[in-house]
Amino acid sequence: MFSRSTTMGMESVLQRGSIISAIKVPTIIFPISACITAMFMMSLEFLILFVFMVFFHYLPPITMLFLPIAIGLLFFLGLGLAIPFSVINVHYRYFRSIWTIVMQALFFSTPIVYKLDFLPESIRSILQYSPLVQIIDMTRDVVLEGKLPANIWLLYTVVSVFVIFLIGLMVFKYYRRNLVETI
Repeated sequence: MFSRSTTMGMESVLQRGSIISAIKVPTIIFPISACITAMFMMSLEFLILFVFMVFFHYLPPITMLFLPIAIGLLFFLGLGLAIPFSVINVHYRYFRSIWTIVMQALFFSTPIVYKLDFLPESIRSILQYSPLVQIIDMTRDVVLEGKLPANIWLLYTVVSVFVIFLIGLMVFKYYRRNLVETI
């Protein structure tokens, strides 16, 4: 969902350039709608996962009730990046290529297919401060291991996602000024 929301959000304003130049419409709705679409697509994927869980008789732990909080954090993290990326991509068209490379690096540096404990302590001590790493770890913990995240890391993740979201809004407001002329 993170990859989909940031990529779709980044392209959203550029793809709707003709609408933006023809009609006075709030530009921010395009990356928001892209992130909502990514969330909807993920919910359809969760339906498929649920079918597999029923088929294999997997009874999830009660901590899975915490999953919507992790998904909400992931949504706002993706939105906090998609909003500024949508206008940066208009001004700097090569930004999409750079983000594709960054997404590959994030895939391998984020513990998606491995646990964070697998990495050496020196690397782990750096990666643990990534809100994306914390969200993935907290999701794995509540779904597979039945443990709740530590309060301090949950608070850190909420605050860092909120700060990223606010910075994203400020960057969006800065680059939005001469957007119609650039498109």
